[in-house]
Amino acid sequence: MPIQLPPPIEQYVKAENSGEVEALSQCFASYATVRDEKRGGKAVLKARLSGDFPGSPATLEFVFALEGGKITSLEIH
Repeated sequence: MPIQLPPPIEQYVKAENSGEVEALSQCFASYATVRDEKRGGKAVLKARLSGDFPGSPATLEFVFALEGGKITSLEIH
């Protein structure tokens, strides 16, 4: 049985897999926060998309907070 993701997370996964940075940014509320390896900001997402991160490949855990159909917080561990 396929996993049913909330629409904002489904859009995030699709955008990240496609490499479309603009589509990825549309998944987030304007006030969203992102924590990835103790750094924050949407620029981190662009770096992740390019695959420019230490320890690749890595197993990551994504923790999302959603509000109003947008991602308001994302923590990547």
